[in-house]
Amino acid sequence: MYHFTQINIHQFRGFHHFNFDNLGRVNLLVGMNNAGKTSVLEALSLYCRSFDSMEWIATASRRRRQPLSLIESLKWFFPQKSHQNDQSGEIQIEAQGHFEVREIRATFEEFNENKHLMASSAIESELDFDQDNEELVQGAEIKVLRQLLLSENSWHQEEEKFELWENFENLNRTRKRTLPHTLPVTTIMPYSHQEKRVQMRQMTHAKTKGFAEQVLNLIQQIDPGIENLEILSNDGKRFSLYFQHQKIGLAPVNMFGEGVQRALALVLGLSGMQNGVLLIDELEAGLHSSVLQTVFSLLVKACRDYNVQLFATTHSLEALDAILANVPKDSDEIVVYHLPNPIKGGQLQRFDGDLLHHLRYERGLDVR
Repeated sequence: MYHFTQINIHQFRGFHHFNFDNLGRVNLLVGMNNAGKTSVLEALSLYCRSFDSMEWIATASRRRRQPLSLIESLKWFFPQKSHQNDQSGEIQIEAQGHFEVREIRATFEEFNENKHLMASSAIESELDFDQDNEELVQGAEIKVLRQLLLSENSWHQEEEKFELWENFENLNRTRKRTLPHTLPVTTIMPYSHQEKRVQMRQMTHAKTKGFAEQVLNLIQQIDPGIENLEILSNDGKRFSLYFQHQKIGLAPVNMFGEGVQRALALVLGLSGMQNGVLLIDELEAGLHSSVLQTVFSLLVKACRDYNVQLFATTHSLEALDAILANVPKDSDEIVVYHLPNPIKGGQLQRFDGDLLHHLRYERGLDVR
């Protein structure tokens, strides 16, 4: 059972009607730099949790290693044109499959407003109030309209809107844990294995939700010497992930090679994603060619066992071959999409099953 069988991205970061159809369990996105591969992952993450303001913030933050504000990062999800108002735009994405959300339309409106800066005291006296405590703050309203197919010929429309403010981190950002009509979704970036706090939260979630044994079993397939995974602290303040290893005992995870750390990020991303969607940017990042086969064998099997639909970008022909080696020749479980050249244009190309194996193994063609 795949959550999506077709995706139409009409408007997102400048896309104009990208159509991905007959999707597989493993969907690889290839193409030259700036073709929009990462943008596809961003569009999918928002589509899965379109009513979750925290998903919008998290998705925008993944590109904020550049010196852009949160509001500026959010704005560039929406198509911008030189002749239109800079402060508005619309996203439109449609999908078919087992997920009941069939379409979302989201609009973005940017504005500035005087916001009173709160004093350090929890209760501020009226005598202390001063107009000088106000500051012009950048904000935006995102409005999301979505169409749902709840049963055969039974359509439902619903709307959600939320305001976000720059430098007001706690305003309107409470995540609703039980949002209806959402898919579990996790995005793994090339640097995700360096975000130790995120991994500790994921490991805590795995332990509290009963997935810790799954995590351990999966990572042991990468390094059989790992006996356990713990969250520990030497001073009671700073916590880190530790491996209990049969050769060296307890050791911080970041003392192991980047390949093991990257594999752990993939495993933690999979934990709790049953019946969900896993998004991986630069699938091969941090993994030596010698472990690609092992890691991707694990990844394909886990997606199969946990009913996870994977979308991943890659520049590596070795990564593609390692994935193909774990999927039967006539299977529809893997599909490769070659995104068109962003300068020359062209059509989206799709390769799957027998055709994909024929092109790679019989004709030796580079489908990237």
